[in-house]
Amino acid sequence: FTLTDEVCQHCLKQVGWPLPYYLQLIFHSLKELPQQRTADFPRITDIDAAYAALLQPHHDALFAHWHSRLAEQFESPDALRIAHELLRTLCTKPRGIKRDTLIATLQARLLNSDTEQIGQQARQILNILERDGYLLRSPNETISFRSFLLRDFWKRRYT
Repeated sequence: FTLTDEVCQHCLKQVGWPLPYYLQLIFHSLKELPQQRTADFPRITDIDAAYAALLQPHHDALFAHWHSRLAEQFESPDALRIAHELLRTLCTKPRGIKRDTLIATLQARLLNSDTEQIGQQARQILNILERDGYLLRSPNETISFRSFLLRDFWKRRYT
């Protein structure tokens, strides 16, 4: 099928991070849509339907490696817990959150821990999550999920 410029831009906007893997997921999901194809397929509504279909439970395996990689990356239970908390917080903030606010939120949630140590670990973990493609830091220090598709999957699955 052929994408119009408008549909292509909408697809890129939905995915957020135009990583070939995510684009391939959208295209595969488009092909799997259970509907009659019209001459103007795919339309913006088809992109939205394909995106929504990817967030259904039967597609969890497509994103499972993003979760399992965390356990491989963060062997310490404390570091893994911090990584999960950071991602759980960020997936509910589509526009992201300032780095300092995010760390303060984490410190408040983990009151029984040494807040200075939590802050240091959180900064290191945020750098790793950014390096590994989970997160994106803007010039104004706002942290957000790099991929909107991964963010929405994380929100549906882990909150």
